[in-house]
Amino acid sequence: MKALSIAVLFSASAPVPISAGAPVPISAGAPVPISAVELAASDLDALLGLGPQGILAATVFEPVAVGRRFVGWRVVSFRAGGPLENVRAVVPGDVITRLNSEPLERPEQFMKAWETLRAAEVIALEVVRANTPLTLRWRVRR
Repeated sequence: MKALSIAVLFSASAPVPISAGAPVPISAGAPVPISAVELAASDLDALLGLGPQGILAATVFEPVAVGRRFVGWRVVSFRAGGPLENVRAVVPGDVITRLNSEPLERPEQFMKAWETLRAAEVIALEVVRANTPLTLRWRVRR
């Protein structure tokens, strides 16, 4: 489901340092726009119906830091048999940095970003993939 590809959020772990096998830019420039795709409001509602806990239960994340600076949340994997198992827009190794322009470092930031989804006309997920900042966008079709 396309809607479920925005599900990379946060966990309670402490940030882990960047390793050589998982590149993340130290200073990312402006995200590279990706063509928007449409997302049915019903798909978005299904995602929101899972709630933050459902998203976290379906995905394995790890926090990422450069030195002591938080960068984002790395997608480690999607749990087999879970609702996000067939996600294609976000892939393991992606580091999620923002959702609808909101940072995701602290729980209150995540909740603010989560709340933007209900009324969003466009969903923008900023990620770093293979050392390149990208913005994945979905237009919500209501």
